[in-house]
Amino acid sequence: MNPRQKNKNSVLKVILWPFKSYIRIMIVVAVIGFFQYQSIQIDILAREVRTLELKKKQLINERALLQVEIDRLTHINRIEKLARETFGLISSGEDIHRMTVKKFEHEVNPDQYKPKLAGVH
Repeated sequence: MNPRQKNKNSVLKVILWPFKSYIRIMIVVAVIGFFQYQSIQIDILAREVRTLELKKKQLINERALLQVEIDRLTHINRIEKLARETFGLISSGEDIHRMTVKKFEHEVNPDQYKPKLAGVH
């Protein structure tokens, strides 16, 4: 090999050496930055998962409370009590004592006074 070419190659290596080192350093920084970014994203997603799990538990508890309230409001004893108090209904099998007063002007039709029943027949 010619000493001038050898000299050129060594000069070229000396000139390019800082650029190669710079590129290597930038690659290492980019890789470390990528892993840091991924770590931050994982932390954000984990926090969101915890928040959603807490909200899910809260919604499950609210659903259970609402189901208890629905069961309470639709219980047959409550409905029967409301039917008795509000509409004057009676349950099936209950004896009815009725007093009728006849007027002299007209006669009372017995089919007109059928009892109203509350609850299941």
